[in-house]
Amino acid sequence: MLSDISLGRYVSGESPIHRLDPRTKTIATLVIAVGMVQGVSLVGTAWHIVVALCVIAFARLPWRYVARSLRPFIWLFAIVLASHVLINGAAGWITGIAFAGRLVAMIALASLLSWTTQPLAIVAGLRSLGSPLARIRVPVEAGATAIGLALRFAPIALDEAQNIIRAQAARGADFRGIRRKLALIIPLLGTLFERSFDRADILAEAMEARGYSSGTERTHYRRLGFTAVDLVAVGVVAAWLGVAIVVERAFHV
Repeated sequence: MLSDISLGRYVSGESPIHRLDPRTKTIATLVIAVGMVQGVSLVGTAWHIVVALCVIAFARLPWRYVARSLRPFIWLFAIVLASHVLINGAAGWITGIAFAGRLVAMIALASLLSWTTQPLAIVAGLRSLGSPLARIRVPVEAGATAIGLALRFAPIALDEAQNIIRAQAARGADFRGIRRKLALIIPLLGTLFERSFDRADILAEAMEARGYSSGTERTHYRRLGFTAVDLVAVGVVAAWLGVAIVVERAFHV
């Protein structure tokens, strides 16, 4: 199951979504995520899911890969649905399904950002977006670098966790049943944290050896720039949320 999580993994491609400026994709993802939580109607949820699927189709990603990447979040969807039912009773089914469906769309779009954007491009976009804050001495450079390193570490950490699970299974660990899994998760996390800190130390030494210094002026081989594709994307986002507002007002429950 851990091997299915694709957080931070870039999928090479030449689709219109791949060609978008990373700043456009980052802002669009945040704006759409905020827009998705502004309603609870099932029709509005269906609209968000349909448009999200269309965007993923434009990215030309394998549907099997997308479905496999979302599969580990099934438990999260079930918890959201169950919590609404337990709190609101039978009336909570509608809001539970609506929130769970919107959560599916939000996770898919957030994953789409990493699938179609290289980590270095995301870091460059965050630096550019945060440049006004850098003028008032906000550590934008350090924050963007930390996010970029986290994106690179996420697939490595998942691979490490998978290797630890396989090593435990080879030594006779039994992962059948929820109680046994919970009993084995603590030693797994301990080993994972230990290996992650070791990798972090190695990375810090490598960065220092290459003369890395936070806050220094940097040059870029590829400069960011908005194109006509970004303009179309802005229009699509505006239409997406505009229709969502109309639908929510028409079918509000």
